[in-house]
Amino acid sequence: MRLRGLATLAVAAAAVALAGCGISNPYAQTRTARSTPAPPAAVARLSRVDQRRATRVATAYGLASANWSASTFHVAYRTMVALSAGSLQANLQANPPDQDIVRSLVLQREEHRATLVAAAMTGSGRATATVIVVLREQASAAAIATAAPTYNVYRAGLSLHGGAWRVTRWEALP
Repeated sequence: MRLRGLATLAVAAAAVALAGCGISNPYAQTRTARSTPAPPAAVARLSRVDQRRATRVATAYGLASANWSASTFHVAYRTMVALSAGSLQANLQANPPDQDIVRSLVLQREEHRATLVAAAMTGSGRATATVIVVLREQASAAAIATAAPTYNVYRAGLSLHGGAWRVTRWEALP
């Protein structure tokens, strides 16, 4: 009995000594206050409808850029201009298709066909989105394939302009 009493006394003395000595428990979990509150989920994420709309615009832009023939080249170009905004649109408008190149496409009956393999949103903000688009592409001249089909991956940056999604950045990924 005396041993049990001494053990209890030793544990109590150690607890009192440690409590006032300034040594903190390294296993105790402490909570730190955030300097800025986390944004609400509704602000940080797009609705499913906006995600689908942004993905559709990125897909349409990609297909317009890679799906053309000599006779539809100007339509594809106008579609790309209509689906773009910002510096991408300004660059497209400043550099329209060269007429000599278009005539060459007509003479050689060149065309470029693309089909959508996949498209997925990889990031979004309040009014911005990033979409990855994968296309299977095939070039041909006079209805003869000039190269094997390729699978190309593109990253589209989009933003809302006047309530509509527009492509503001388009880049091929390695």
